[in-house]
Amino acid sequence: MNRPEQKPNEVPVSFVNSLNQNQKAKHYFSSLADQDKLKVISYIQISSTGEEEKQRTHKAVNSLEHFDLDFLSTGQTSF
Repeated sequence: MNRPEQKPNEVPVSFVNSLNQNQKAKHYFSSLADQDKLKVISYIQISSTGEEEKQRTHKAVNSLEHFDLDFLSTGQTSF
């Protein structure tokens, strides 16, 4: 479920800030196909609380740093 202040497919600010602090994750994210980028964004956007968004952002960036997209198969996305 998107939080009211977020638009569909809008990159969450917390995710952008985290990527800017982790160049390895940022580089890998930028190399992904558009469909995979949207899956990562959706994984974070479906957070129902700010705390959940923070946790999902941390998990996504940590996984991207290790070139790992397995977290997408364990998260509930709309795809």
